[in-house]
Amino acid sequence: MAKPAERGEVSPSSIPCGSFKAVWYPDLLWPVLVGLLLRVAMAAVWEAYTGGKFAFGDSHSYWVLGRAIALGEEYLYGNARIFRMPGYPLFLAPLFWIFGADFPPVVARLFGAFLGTLTIVGVYQFGSWLFDRHVGQIAAWIAAAYPGAVVLSVLILSEALFCPLMIFGLVAMVKGAQAKNTGSRAWWWLGAGVLHGWATLTRPSWLIFPLFSALVICILSKQRPRDLGYLLLLAIGVLATLSPWFWRNWCLTGRFVPTTLQVGASLFDGLHADATGASDLTFVSRRMAEIAQEFSARRPTSSPDRTPANSLPTSKDSRELINGQGITDKPATLYGNTNLAHSAPASMSMATDASIRPENPKWSTYAVSEEWARQQRWSICPKISDKARFEIDLELFLDQRLRQEALAWAWENPRQVLVLAIKKLARMWNIWPNEPSFQSWQVKILVAATFLPVITLAILGIIRFRRGGWLYWLPALPAIYLTGIHCIFVSSLRYREPAVLALIPPAVAGGRDLAKMLRRRWQKKSPE
Repeated sequence: MAKPAERGEVSPSSIPCGSFKAVWYPDLLWPVLVGLLLRVAMAAVWEAYTGGKFAFGDSHSYWVLGRAIALGEEYLYGNARIFRMPGYPLFLAPLFWIFGADFPPVVARLFGAFLGTLTIVGVYQFGSWLFDRHVGQIAAWIAAAYPGAVVLSVLILSEALFCPLMIFGLVAMVKGAQAKNTGSRAWWWLGAGVLHGWATLTRPSWLIFPLFSALVICILSKQRPRDLGYLLLLAIGVLATLSPWFWRNWCLTGRFVPTTLQVGASLFDGLHADATGASDLTFVSRRMAEIAQEFSARRPTSSPDRTPANSLPTSKDSRELINGQGITDKPATLYGNTNLAHSAPASMSMATDASIRPENPKWSTYAVSEEWARQQRWSICPKISDKARFEIDLELFLDQRLRQEALAWAWENPRQVLVLAIKKLARMWNIWPNEPSFQSWQVKILVAATFLPVITLAILGIIRFRRGGWLYWLPALPAIYLTGIHCIFVSSLRYREPAVLALIPPAVAGGRDLAKMLRRRWQKKSPE
């Protein structure tokens, strides 16, 4: 193997042999076929296990939103308009056009199997361009059979789409660094920004990754002026991709909402007095019902343009806000059908009513000029109904209040926050599942036997090639970034799986170097 380049430079070994078009067929044919068959088989097994139903509330929300897009309906889940990012529902929508509004979930699982197969191609190209063809081919085989990747492909969760978008975003960054002319580099970096933007539209937690990776590149690069220009193109690609979502949310709220109004609920889920590091959305739902009831009760008793207090919703109505979809243990149920909004007059705008603003201004994110925000909001969307205005105000209020309570508790309990962060770290990188229903010894052995070699050899590979420049740190950045995010929010094995895919190529390179070293030592010790 060629010696790694000096810090900030690209190693000659990172340039693959031949072009992608020339080598992909023989290298990828069997890994792709095997990976696709494994995922199709997993889709059939999971469909039989669940009886054709959704095992996760998240899946139900993506399904409803995808169907709404396909049928040209409002992007709405229950009463929530900024509940889920639109990336995954947009990819589900064509399935409703092709197979009808009531097609079985197994079709979406097979679609996920196809997306998982694309991830294999991305891992191959990541390894080929970062190291060499041989590394890419072995990495493709590992990605094809890795249990976490196989399972996540068919669960009708956003990771099915996020994984290929993330991997190809990293691939574009590598190619942008290795391209021979300025024009090619510029297009690759711009494309990387678009891919990371789509990844953010799929998983909102990815929003800060482009900035995080840019900071690392600036620190490790020896050609900062040039790289800063390309990183600017990366940022342009991200912002251009996200700007329609930013604008849509501004139209609805009069505020800058970069991702969703579930940040408060997610933050509260991970930071409260009884938090364990795992998700407990039953507890969050109860707190949301209490806040929704408070939102209704803290209205003026009567005025010419307001609904009298005795016509405002009761605690029963608030509970319906949470339980309207009939599922009470998943985040997708936090906004069900409700009668809460039907009695809301046009004047019930949280932005201008001081009586229902959060009590602790220390953690408030509301604009200083609320009247200006209100005018901008309704002037942009003049056709919005009174019911919708009230529902949006409630959605904003729930997000703000839960965010405020989580941050206030964290500020007052730093020691407990640190303990929780350690627990979340352990949950995310546990060698076997945390979920009690997956604690059989067969599952434990399968997870540990596949995860431990990859993570151990990946660390070895990154250490081995660390002097080759920022490119060789790139596979580790998703793992570092996602770990930091989920030491704050709730954590589980699910959130590490995309990062593990990025670690496979350095694991292969590290394992190959270790094998060569052991072979040389064995040959030295062997008699002539």
